[in-house]
Amino acid sequence: MKNIDLKSVIIGVLSTLLVFMFIGANNQDENLGDIVVNSISILDNGLGGFITIYNKKGDRTHHIGILEGGGGGLTTYGENDKETGYFGTGIGGGVLELYGDNGKHTGYFGASESGSGILETFNDNGKKTGYFGTFEGGGVLRTFNDNGEMSGHFGTGESDGGMLSTYNDNGEMTGYFGTAGGGSGMLETYGENGKATGYFGTGVGGVGMLRTFNDNGEMTGYFGTFEGGGGVIVLNDRYGDPGWSESGKK
Repeated sequence: MKNIDLKSVIIGVLSTLLVFMFIGANNQDENLGDIVVNSISILDNGLGGFITIYNKKGDRTHHIGILEGGGGGLTTYGENDKETGYFGTGIGGGVLELYGDNGKHTGYFGASESGSGILETFNDNGKKTGYFGTFEGGGVLRTFNDNGEMSGHFGTGESDGGMLSTYNDNGEMTGYFGTAGGGSGMLETYGENGKATGYFGTGVGGVGMLRTFNDNGEMTGYFGTFEGGGGVIVLNDRYGDPGWSESGKK
């Protein structure tokens, strides 16, 4: 039997490996056809594990992978590589986000920063137009104008009672209807400067009353029930001092 030259064997093996490496390098961008597997595990190499899908034009359409914070997400893209949707991990938990063809936010559904559930809508300028969800522990529905200022609030108030409030284009409250601090019902109106102009509801002691105010916030009129249980009308001057009154007492 002839002796095998060890150097020749090593050189042959290394040459074969180089050939396979060269072939693999030339074919790495080619279409491999259909791949059938039971599972694929993608590991984080420090830059994050991900899968990117492209259309026949070579434009990116999907990106599935690890986010900077360590959570997972699926992002979709439209023309010009603009983001159209995101489903995955947000600041407070799972979220679904939608975008218009201009790249601006159109919808958000998921967890808020506090971890509660919310639904938000936006106009074509990215300004918030609607909010439905949890606010300070209670359920609310809020609407906003095209400048992003709140225009209406319907839901749970500070006293944990039901309420409806409206606002002008500057964000100043113009009306409130709902539950007062003591648990009674009330209706309040406000001027453009945010000061009260009228109050109709329940006063101290559980009696009904109507009050009016001038633009300085001074009460100008009172109609309701006084301490004795009878009716009373009071008219004040512009400084809020009583000027005329009449009671139903006989």
